[in-house]
Amino acid sequence: MKEHNLTGESTIWLPYGQNAARIVKKHGKKAIMWDGRPLGVPLDRELAKDIILYAWFPGAGGRVAQNMGYTTITVPWDSPPFPEFSMFTGNGDVLTPKDKVLGHCRPMWEMDQVALALNYLPGAPERQERTWGPDNVIEEDYHQNRMARQNARLFMIARPVSFRYEGAIKDRLFSDPITVSMSTVVPGMQIRYRLDGKEPTLESPLYEKPFKVAESLRIRAALFDKDGKRPGNTTVGDGYQYVNRQTNLTTGKPVTASHPYQREDKPEMAVDGEVRLDRYWACGTTPSWLQIDLQSVHTLDRVRVFPFWDDVRYYQYTIELSTDGKAWKKVADASGNTEPESEKGRLHKFDPAPARYIRVNMLKNSDNYAAHLVEVWAWEAGK
Repeated sequence: MKEHNLTGESTIWLPYGQNAARIVKKHGKKAIMWDGRPLGVPLDRELAKDIILYAWFPGAGGRVAQNMGYTTITVPWDSPPFPEFSMFTGNGDVLTPKDKVLGHCRPMWEMDQVALALNYLPGAPERQERTWGPDNVIEEDYHQNRMARQNARLFMIARPVSFRYEGAIKDRLFSDPITVSMSTVVPGMQIRYRLDGKEPTLESPLYEKPFKVAESLRIRAALFDKDGKRPGNTTVGDGYQYVNRQTNLTTGKPVTASHPYQREDKPEMAVDGEVRLDRYWACGTTPSWLQIDLQSVHTLDRVRVFPFWDDVRYYQYTIELSTDGKAWKKVADASGNTEPESEKGRLHKFDPAPARYIRVNMLKNSDNYAAHLVEVWAWEAGK
């Protein structure tokens, strides 16, 4: 910025756009860029001949860009309902075939396979209908007729296996065993599956009949023909979390922490007796500690700690006991741990020791600076 005498952050975007367009032009192509600072190039007449704009910024895209001589691609964040939508509408702009509209873009941000197959792909045909045929007459039963058939064909490829879950389930949480069923409309195929979110292979379990499950699920299933070949995509199921409930010495006891908690992630979450990923104590820094008052002295011989888990991150910590909250004895040391956490937590056994207070000292989170404890459980020695 100093070399080019640019003053202020906003001034860098025009020369950036000009330079990028020159590089692309050398290769016989034309640059396409997002409009609008600070996420894209500014609307400037100097760029109109060299750049096609993704018109996404409400009030600064479509019509304004067209009036300045740009060719645009419509990127609607706010679009009218189908069938009023077309490649000429979006974000409050209404363009016409006389404008220089190259097409329409339906963006896809940070989507996993489940969101892609369930939410994004089923809407793609109707978007394309109104992009390449903006003047097409849409019959009254379009969604019940054509779109239903289109999506049925789509799911034979994108989600060839259907899942059914039966039992006491609320918000995809369950505490008692549930029954899982699978089916496919593709004839003559085997269904192979995994419950842990990993890719199924020919060596994975063969689905033969409904089965009961008492663990968290991230089902992936695929079809295999008699020759072991796999037609279609892997079907990825929604995550279902098994809530491990257990009343123990810490359940409902007073709890304090060394640092303020984040949002609603209160220290009390770590002693509610439920192991679930949406309820945990969190603070924004390590080292930090969580302290539980058992309200009377007990003789303990084991503590199970449940840090937050995502199959990647790990936590390092120590566990200390005290009878008076002043003198502390270390009974477990996980300060060198590098193994990823899981919903089973970590059980730490030690020689029986008297304690009224349990303190978990959170030393490190391999993913960021924050500390997260889903649950801390403790038991009387020998019980």
